Amino acid sequence: MQQWELIKKSQNYKCAWCEKSEPDIKLTIDHIIPVSRGGPHTQSNIQGLCRACNAKKSNKIDSKAMIKILNN
Repeated sequence: MQQWELIKKSQNYKCAWCEKSEPDIKLTIDHIIPVSRGGPHTQSNIQGLCRACNAKKSNKIDSKAMIKILNN
């Protein structure tokens, strides 16, 4: 998935929450606005989180990431 690689590269292969980086962690796809809450499966709604942070976030909306999207 080329888009996923571009997203990871744009984050310098770091988790958007804890900032740990690959290969120490494995980045997983996270929807900033979860699909279960009406969020789209688009590149602008996806960020990389490590498994631990993704599990903590669960189906919450990432308000910090939303602000970044709105400001761009």
